[in-house]
Amino acid sequence: MLTKYSKLSIVFSIISLIPFLLSCSDEEKLVDNTKEVWRMLIARDYPNPRIEMLEFPSIKVISNDIVSENNNFNLSSTPTKIKIFRNMIYFLMSSDYKILVFNLIDFKLAHEFDFSDEKLEPTDICFLTNGTTAYVCHKNSSLVTVLDIYFFKKARQIEVGNGPIAIACSGNQVYVANYNDNSVSVIDSRTNEQLELIKLSPKPIYIGFDYTGKTAVVVSMGFGKDGAINEKTPAVVTFIDVENKLIENSLELGYQMQKSIDQIPTGLGITETNWAFIPTNEMLVRIDLRRKDRVIFVNRSKYSGALYNYFKKEIWIIRDDGNEYSLLISNQTTGTVQQRFQLGKDIKAIHPL
Repeated sequence: MLTKYSKLSIVFSIISLIPFLLSCSDEEKLVDNTKEVWRMLIARDYPNPRIEMLEFPSIKVISNDIVSENNNFNLSSTPTKIKIFRNMIYFLMSSDYKILVFNLIDFKLAHEFDFSDEKLEPTDICFLTNGTTAYVCHKNSSLVTVLDIYFFKKARQIEVGNGPIAIACSGNQVYVANYNDNSVSVIDSRTNEQLELIKLSPKPIYIGFDYTGKTAVVVSMGFGKDGAINEKTPAVVTFIDVENKLIENSLELGYQMQKSIDQIPTGLGITETNWAFIPTNEMLVRIDLRRKDRVIFVNRSKYSGALYNYFKKEIWIIRDDGNEYSLLISNQTTGTVQQRFQLGKDIKAIHPL
C-alpha cells in the first residue's frame, strides 16, 4: 500500500493518450467515444512485484506482468516511480539501488543503472531536452547523479543539500528539493555545479516548474508528519523566481477546517493553463500560477497523487478510497471530474501509455 506521506510518490509522465473522434457529415454530426482506447502500466506488489498493463476504458488486463513476459527475469522489487522519456521507460527501484531502463516498443531491458556499491536509492529523475542527459536524486545521501542516457553511463555526481527527494529540469536549470535540510539546490546543467542553495519551509517533498519555466513551484510538508518527534508546522507551497533565484511568495496549504498544520501533501500537478493542483491527505486545492496569491479549494477527500496529461490537457488525480484507489480525470483549470476509474489497492506507481 502507498504510505500516507507519499514517499512512494506516484509519479507519471504521459507519452500517448489519443482521443478518437468519429464525425459524419455536417448535417449529421456524431461523436463515437467508444473508439477511445488507451493503456496504462501499474506497478503492483501483490502477490509478487510486477508491472501490469491495463486497457481503458474497459479496464481489461492486457498483461499481468509485462516485464517477465518480455524478458527472462522477474522483478525483485516493485518500482517506486515510473517515467518515460523519448522511446525508453525508466523504473526506479529504490530498495534495489537501481534504475531499470526498458525499450518502450517491446519492453526489453536496455540497461541497468546500478548504485548498489554506494547504497544510493534513486528517488526521482528528470531529463534535459537535449535528449542525452538525465539527473537522478538519491534521498539517502546528499548527491545527484548525472546520467548519459545515450551511451548509458554514469557521468558524474554533484553535491547538493541533505536528502534530495525530488528533482525537476527546465532549460539549463535543475532544481532539487532537499528534504532533510529544508532547501532547494539549483544546478546549472552547463557546468553541473550547484549554483545556489535556497532555504525554505520544512520538508520540501515535491518540485516542478510552471508552464513558462520562469517559476519553480515547491511543496513542503512541514515538520511533525513523518514520524519524527517535532512540533507540527504548516504545509506550504513556495514560488521561486528562476532567473533571480529568489522566493516570490509562499502560501499555506489550508482551507477552513482543513488546517495547513494538519495537511500532508501527496503530489503536484502543473497544467498548460498554468494552474498548480496539490492533493493532500484531506483535500485537493489549486493555485493560479499567474497570480500566486491564494489557495482555491477544489474538493474534500483523501488523495494520493497528481499529474498533468499534456496530450489530452487534463489533470489526473489519484484518490484514496480506503480499500482501493481511483483515477480521477479532471478539467485542467477547474479540477472538475470528467471520468473515474477504479485501480485496485496494491499500487506503488502508475504510468499511462
